Parts: sequence; structure tokens; C-alpha cells
Amino acid sequence: MPGLRFYPKAIQPLFKPLLDKAKGGLKLSTEEKCTSKNDKINSIIEIGTQKNDCMKNSIEFLLLIFLFGACQKSTHQDPIDLVGKTVEYQYGESVYHVTFDSDSTLHWEAIAGDETGTKEDETYVSEWIESHKLFITWGEANGIGVSQILDFEKGQVHNHLLRGRNVNAITGQIRLLKN
Repeated sequence: MPGLRFYPKAIQPLFKPLLDKAKGGLKLSTEEKCTSKNDKINSIIEIGTQKNDCMKNSIEFLLLIFLFGACQKSTHQDPIDLVGKTVEYQYGESVYHVTFDSDSTLHWEAIAGDETGTKEDETYVSEWIESHKLFITWGEANGIGVSQILDFEKGQVHNHLLRGRNVNAITGQIRLLKN
């Protein structure tokens, strides 16, 4: 139904009569011929009345939409403030600790696996795509490009590594450490 595509299909039928009524209020008979001055005046009054009815119906429709939106249960949560916090990443036997020093710098260190002891400071960019999902990207000194989605609700990291023109994707586990 045009104009209602942003609302769940289950409630669209509730708004359809109002939408149809609003649309119907604008239909004017073009076959009527005004034969006298009074007919012309009456036609102008009728057109004005129909437009007023349409406006009234439109306002009622918008009011219903507003009230429906106000009744929706808010599930919004503020994103996690990661500055000063450490996230532990685990990919099989490899474990890394990533500490967010600011809103644009981080420090990572491999604490288990083949790269144990390797550490680096990085500049990153990030964007919360949901209140519990962070998209983050940085370039490492060795030329590897890192792009990740951290899903704090599911405790997962979806990691894409770019080495030259080769891309590797790997999923691991994350958890926020107590600092």
C-alpha cells in the first residue's frame, strides 16, 4: 500500500480506510456543468468543503501515525563507550587484547597463538551501526588492512583482512574485559 510501506503489514489495514477516504475527498465530478451563477458558487463551496474534508482526513491520518509511533516500545540503547576499555578477541588458539585509548587510537597485543608478543598502536575509524554493533577499520604498520564488525550482543567479531589484493574473512569471539 503506497504511503504505508514503513509500517508493519499487520497494521496497514487499520490505516487503509483513512488513506482511501483522504484520496477520495479530492475526486471532483468534471461532468457537472455550471449553468447559472448559483451553480458556480455552489461548486466552489463544494470544492472547498471537499478540500477541507481531505485536509481533515489527512490530519487524522497523520495523528494516528504519530500516536502509533509514540506507542511503540523503545528498544534503543546507547552504544558502549569503549574508551579506556579492553576487548579480548579469540580466533581459535590465537588471543588478542585490544585497548581503546581514545575515540581514534587503540593498542593491540597478541597474548596467545603464533603472534604472541606482537603489539602495535593503531589509528582507527569506527561507526556504530546498531547500539551493540561497531564497524571499525584500521591499517597496520605491516600493510594489512583490518575491517571488523564487533557484535557485543552475540560476542562475535567478523574480521576481514586485506593483504595486497587478497582478502581473508574470519569470525571469532569477543568479550569485554573488566578494567
